[in-house]
Amino acid sequence: MEISFDFLRRSISTDYDVLFLQKTWIFTFPCVLAAKIRGKKVVMDMDDLDSFWQHNRIKTVLTMLGEKVMPYFADALTTHNKYLMSYLESRFKRPLFLLPQGVETGLFDPAHFNREEEKKRLGLTDKTVLCFLGSFTVGSARDLDAIIKAFSEVSREIDEAVLMIIGGGGPLEEAYLKMIEDMNIKSKTIVTGHMDQENIPGYLSACDYGLIFMRNDLANQVRVSLKLREYLSMDLTVIGHVVGSSKDDLGKQCFLCEENVTDFAETIRKVIKYKLKHNTTHEFVNNKYDWNSFLPHVKNFLNTIH
Repeated sequence: MEISFDFLRRSISTDYDVLFLQKTWIFTFPCVLAAKIRGKKVVMDMDDLDSFWQHNRIKTVLTMLGEKVMPYFADALTTHNKYLMSYLESRFKRPLFLLPQGVETGLFDPAHFNREEEKKRLGLTDKTVLCFLGSFTVGSARDLDAIIKAFSEVSREIDEAVLMIIGGGGPLEEAYLKMIEDMNIKSKTIVTGHMDQENIPGYLSACDYGLIFMRNDLANQVRVSLKLREYLSMDLTVIGHVVGSSKDDLGKQCFLCEENVTDFAETIRKVIKYKLKHNTTHEFVNNKYDWNSFLPHVKNFLNTIH
């Protein structure tokens, strides 16, 4: 509540041309109203459909209300993938801009690291390290259960396999830690805890495989996996199931499985056993998804909205 009042105070007293909302949260509506009264333009970004992820009914209703009502008060909407853009176009008659999400490829660059040295630093020498990058929030850890179950199957056959969850914190952390313990893989699982962005590449460089699993539903179809791009930028071999733009754009750079845990585990085992790997993927991501590649989109948006 205190944050909401601070947002409102700023929208009333601060000198600005455009009020840009990163989310269509309903509690920011007073800020939108203040901006409208002052004659300011309002732009709202929708990077996914948060209402599909909530585990609490009240949060689900409030989030859905924001997604259905707030865009009508925007002068323009922004989003970052074609599937969500199509979804929004069918519902709101507002100017809509595609602003793709990028990767800091200069930060996520495997040339800065030596994998064996990073493994040694983390006490993972001679381990086959599979990783999941993300927190335990409802969005980031939405399909983490499939990854944990698949790893549990793999770890029974590959004794040196270790699952490293790079991240921590969030409302689902306790439940997932209990799941890890109940599946008897606690001794083979590392949870790093929350870390600053600049430290993440070092941990990724100690990993052999990046795991991802996206169930084929609307919530996943209209989102883009940033972790997938960061895995590939670090030249990790990626194994899993992806949908939407993530599959369209980067599916060929991954070893994909069917949408079930059994095939996911089997695909992981096969990739490890036969040492399957694509050619270097860092350059591919650098050329297509570095933030600098998207500057024309941003400039066009700013020139139009201004």
